[in-house]
Amino acid sequence: MRARHFHLMGIGGVGMCGIAEVLLGEGVAVSGCDLADNERTRRLTKLGAVIRRGHDPAHLEGVDALVVTAAVASDDRELIA
Repeated sequence: MRARHFHLMGIGGVGMCGIAEVLLGEGVAVSGCDLADNERTRRLTKLGAVIRRGHDPAHLEGVDALVVTAAVASDDRELIA
């Protein structure tokens, strides 16, 4: 099975933003979350990503693949869900 919906935790960071852009270019559904809104998250939203502020296990509903930046703590409640 090929993943159809990727969720990126820390999507506003430089590295994660680049990954999201590649996935969106491939026509894959992309969602993500970050603690802050910035220019990168706004650009990704315009490209079709669904981005939420903060971390919450509810963000993972319907997700096939989770990509996590090293900046997210290993005990984050969204990550351990």
